[in-house]
Amino acid sequence: MRRSEGVTLLELLTVILLAGLLTVLGGSGLAGALQRTRLRAAADQVMVSLNLLRNEAIKGNRTVSMCASSDGRSCSGNWSAGWILFSDMNANRILDPAGGDAVLRVFNGLAGGHTFATTATISSLSYYSDGSSAAAGSIRICPADRDTETSWSIVVNTVGRPRLRAGTSICP
Repeated sequence: MRRSEGVTLLELLTVILLAGLLTVLGGSGLAGALQRTRLRAAADQVMVSLNLLRNEAIKGNRTVSMCASSDGRSCSGNWSAGWILFSDMNANRILDPAGGDAVLRVFNGLAGGHTFATTATISSLSYYSDGSSAAAGSIRICPADRDTETSWSIVVNTVGRPRLRAGTSICP
């Protein structure tokens, strides 16, 4: 007697069920990993701007400041919409083109609904020619769902060195 080669309906349904289950489980994990990667990229973007700010101050032997900017030309708006780095000739943390200040770099806002929040002491941030910071505080990068465990904190001390750490206690 010859046996038929092939799969039964029960075997086919089992394979489809297992493939669907793996897709659902793997897809949700992948989405979470993608969210964490995008949030880390946003935190890295802020770290890059802080390191650039400090390096420009030291290299140019001058005060350089960073402030929130929605339009890329003035210190206005909120940090999540974008920020600018500018030479701050009179060290007042206000962009004043008539006073010789010039925009050095414009950073676009954070993508994906991430928020950029600062402590009350950082409405703008300046670095002096020796690389020290005018204000100490922290910057929080939070996901759209405000999950404090997946957020990032950037702590800036008065010496001027920013450091990145995972998590924060508050996401506004």
